[in-house]
Amino acid sequence: MISIPTLKRPLLSFLLFFFSFNIISSQCPTGQIFNNYCYDDNEVDNVAFEVCPTAGMAVQSDIIQGSFFVGTGDNLTVYSGTSGSGTSGVIVFGPMGGNLMGTMDIESLGADQCLIFVINSNTFGAPVSCADGTELELQVCSVSIPVAAVTFTAPADLCINAGVQTGLGGGFPTGGVYSGAGVTDDGNGMTYSFDPAAAGVGTITITYTNGVSASDDVEVFAVPTVSFSAPTDLCIDAGIMTGLGGGTPVGGVYSGPGVTDNGNGLTYSFNPVIAGLGMHTITYTEGICGASAMDIVEVLAACGCPSGELTYFNCYDNNETDLVIFEVCPNAGEFSKATISQGTYGVPDDALTVYQGVSGTGTGGAIVFGPSDGSLSGNVITSTVADECLIFVSNSGPAGSCADGFENPLVVCGTSLVSNVTFTALDDLSVNAGIQTGLSGGLP
Repeated sequence: MISIPTLKRPLLSFLLFFFSFNIISSQCPTGQIFNNYCYDDNEVDNVAFEVCPTAGMAVQSDIIQGSFFVGTGDNLTVYSGTSGSGTSGVIVFGPMGGNLMGTMDIESLGADQCLIFVINSNTFGAPVSCADGTELELQVCSVSIPVAAVTFTAPADLCINAGVQTGLGGGFPTGGVYSGAGVTDDGNGMTYSFDPAAAGVGTITITYTNGVSASDDVEVFAVPTVSFSAPTDLCIDAGIMTGLGGGTPVGGVYSGPGVTDNGNGLTYSFNPVIAGLGMHTITYTEGICGASAMDIVEVLAACGCPSGELTYFNCYDNNETDLVIFEVCPNAGEFSKATISQGTYGVPDDALTVYQGVSGTGTGGAIVFGPSDGSLSGNVITSTVADECLIFVSNSGPAGSCADGFENPLVVCGTSLVSNVTFTALDDLSVNAGIQTGLSGGLP
């Protein structure tokens, strides 16, 4: 009688397969296909078996038994591909070692795609394979399944200058091929790229084929011609310009120093104070393809005072301490006069103070106005000593300044007076108004 240990390995494998087939295959549900394989040492990308579906269908497999020795890198990889394609298909499982029992629902990628089971095992002769008796035989139950309805959604419409779009998908189930003008299929059953420049302007049909086909359209837009005209040059004390436009086609966005887009695709505002003195580029970017046009506006020095008077301008910032913002100085032998035409200082942290003194003395002179906050418009300040300047000094807290956009900038009209003596009469009145007492109006 021949004992099992004296049998040669090939004969032993055959007998194990022969006697176990009916027992193991009965574990597969009725109508399923049973495949098994006992791997050996020194296998490199060896196709153990392939399971192919009924025509027009896909195939699904469950591993009911099988183990691969992890210590030597033994593993199983399952590919989806046409019969005979070996390792050139798409990997749908693995590479994986260890105990694979209970691995369920390994599916081929689409109609007429087989599942190809590929083995890799150690190449240095370690006796740790299934054929060596140390690992479990691979046993698989498989069944043909209907292919899901093929659907495809094209990418969103885009412009011809958008560049190559990569990693696109949208086809279901995976495993198919994408085609169309400007389309390059990635060969992995899942993704493709689309080049709008190669496709050209117009409506482009992209098709996804996985047994049957589904199509969808993407529109490629031409880049529009964009034009824009900036506002005319203006003085820094001109105030915020609102309701500006000039960009075509409508629907875009305005940007640049001092620019606030209104979010309506039509208009914007421009604040010369925020922009600052000098040349500034304003850009209009249309909202479809991102094409843009630019134009330049120049912000000039303050110029809002009457002819013959000098305009002084300042937009105070946060954290100013005894900061001299400007001096209004007279001609030799004359007196200074300053009229505040606009300006606000925040309450209670911010204040404007005006000193009288020789140019450059800062806060060393006498206070002739302030410290004051709130609205300063309408105040008239006149020096009392010839040849002395009116020195405007700013103090502010940590936030809420003009530079932050909370207060109006200071505009002062300065002039030189031959005499500092001024008088303003009382308002007109009726002859029967009676005696008016306590009148004044003379300065100093």
